[in-house]
Amino acid sequence: MKGLLQENNREKNLFKSYYCAGCRQQKPCQLLTGWDSVWRSYCCACFYEREQEIAKEYSDYQKVYQRKLWKRQAHIQQLQLLKSYLGCKQCGNLAIDAYSLYENNRLVCQPCLMRKEGGSSSPISFLEQEKWYKRWWKIEIVEWLEKFQCLPVNAGCAREWLKNKGHLGSCDCLEMEAKETYELFVSSLQEKGEKLKECQCETRNIPLISMRKGGIGVKSIIYLASIN
Repeated sequence: MKGLLQENNREKNLFKSYYCAGCRQQKPCQLLTGWDSVWRSYCCACFYEREQEIAKEYSDYQKVYQRKLWKRQAHIQQLQLLKSYLGCKQCGNLAIDAYSLYENNRLVCQPCLMRKEGGSSSPISFLEQEKWYKRWWKIEIVEWLEKFQCLPVNAGCAREWLKNKGHLGSCDCLEMEAKETYELFVSSLQEKGEKLKECQCETRNIPLISMRKGGIGVKSIIYLASIN
């Protein structure tokens, strides 16, 4: 019995290596997916369909801009919340569970959560955020949060402000970033659409028969496919 199960599992893996993990009807040529270890087992058509679904979220510039604006405002609020945190009342630790902060805007002690639940997301603290912005963006976030009640849009925006303190008055960095993101997704989908024309995924008109049903297994299907 154990040997039969092992054989079935081996044949299933062989089947997966031959046919698309999505539609189960084509042998992937990996023209579009060869670079992606997750999608390598999918055919080009399934991969392109997934890319189209993702691109829908970025097909309208105004929606892209509004999403980036909302995320920026949410991040600033979360940093303000983190800045006001005085430490856990139980253990005094300043480390916060990152997931609770970013997803639920809640300050949950990461060490206490780890002890209670046996697991948590990565710890985060305001001191670590200060160090990160100081190292990579060359700014003091306390100054920005207290004086400007905001943050630079990105590292480029921070560099412009360091060169010109009047940059915030005419800053269009968020609009430019949204435009770049929008154009990137549009052009990327167009490029994949053109490349899809060169797809060599092979379609096999062989019914998908369950393992060991009807006297034929996956091994037989693979053999039939190999001689067609």
